[in-house]
This record gives sequence, C-alpha cells and structure tokens, in this order.
Amino acid sequence: IMSEFIKWLYLGQILEIVCIQYGSNNLILSPTGSGKSYFILNDLRKRYTGKKLMLVSTTSLKDSYGNEVGTFTSQDLRRAHLNITDDDIYIRSYAEFGNKVKWQKWSANFIKDYSVIFCDEIHSLLDYYLSHRTHESGIAVDFLFDKHENITLFYFTATTHKIDTFIDREYGDLYEDVNVIDYSKSEEIRQYVNVAEEKFTSVDGVESVIDKVGKVNIADIKGIIFNERIDGMDRIESSLESKGYKSISIW
Repeated sequence: IMSEFIKWLYLGQILEIVCIQYGSNNLILSPTGSGKSYFILNDLRKRYTGKKLMLVSTTSLKDSYGNEVGTFTSQDLRRAHLNITDDDIYIRSYAEFGNKVKWQKWSANFIKDYSVIFCDEIHSLLDYYLSHRTHESGIAVDFLFDKHENITLFYFTATTHKIDTFIDREYGDLYEDVNVIDYSKSEEIRQYVNVAEEKFTSVDGVESVIDKVGKVNIADIKGIIFNERIDGMDRIESSLESKGYKSISIW
C-alpha cells in the first residue's frame, strides 16, 4: 500500500531553482512519483533543438508514452499527416534501439540527426543485459554510456542498485563521462512512500492480507500486489472484487 506523500516540489521545479548545469551525459536520480516523465516531456524537450529520442524499457511503455501530446513511435512514421517536427519526441524501446545501433553503418545513419536522448528507467537496460547478455543490449549500453560530440544524453532512475551491480560485475568506469545529479534522498522533493507492506506466499492468502490492511478509502492511497503468474493475478483480482475493490491486472 502506498500513499502519495506531498513534500515540497517536483523534480523539474527543484532543478530549475538550483539552476543545474547539464553536461554531455547526465544521470538524474529522483524518487518514484517525483515527476521525471513530466520533466522530460514538458521541460527538457524544450531546451534542445533537433530531433529527440526517448528510450523506455518495454513496448507497452512505448505505446503509453506514444499517446502523449508531442510524442510519436515507429508506427506513426507511416502517417505523414501528423506533421512530426523536431519539437516532438520519438519513442523507442531499448530492444528496438539495440537493434538499430548493433551495426556501425546502421548506427551512424540512424543516430546522426538526434541532438538529445532521454533514457527512462535506465537501470532496466543494465539489468536486462546482466540477465540475458544479448548482443543488442550490450551494444545499447556501450553506445548510451559513451560520450558523443553532438548528442546530449539523460539517464533517469529512482534507484541505482541494479546499476551498481552492473558496475561491480562488468564495468567499473561506467560513470567516467557521467554527470550524476542525485535527488534520490532529498527531503524537499515530492515522492511516493510505503505506508504498509505485507507478504504472502499463496494466492489463497491474499484475502487475509486485505483484511489485515483494512478498508482503503482514501483517494490518494494505492495498493499494488505482485504475482508472477497471470492465472494467479486473475484469482487475486476476483478476491479483490469480492471485497468491494476495483482493480486492474497488468502483465
């Protein structure tokens, strides 16, 4: 169960006040709920001319971002009537990006027009590489953490432990060219905080967990339940509905 804990300011507001100077490669650490996506789509995009690329961890996230005003995906390129301009952001998944840059000639042609790349949830790319070690994900990591003369890179995450694991196991100088901007533990930034947490080992135990937590009737309280199987998620959803809760399953 998580509750939105209103502190002071969103990420973009804080960075504007302190007048952060960005380098060629910038890692921004900011808690969940602090406004990273809003900052990218409504602030950073306006600071740079030229084509803009945003990389996300999954195709579903790509499609979600693609519904935002001023963003487009590879599917949209076929629709000339959209009048896509350099003020818009092109959304791709890390997997798609890895396939585009794995060969040098393709990479040079694909990337030459981009002036800025936004890497959302960058830890997910490093974690994927450690788990699967695909050629494409390795090339994507190598390209994105390199320094490019005409490209500004931004990496965003709420946590660094998966990045730290990559550094320990693979490459100790990952941050060699990276300007780290850390607001992950800032007391002045808006964020979500855990107010209660329960663990259960069987789907049948979810109803007792719900009873223990008690009725959630505050508008800004969210409940999140993780289960690794779709059939288990369906059973959890049925249990929640029997208790009078509305729910949605995402896999």
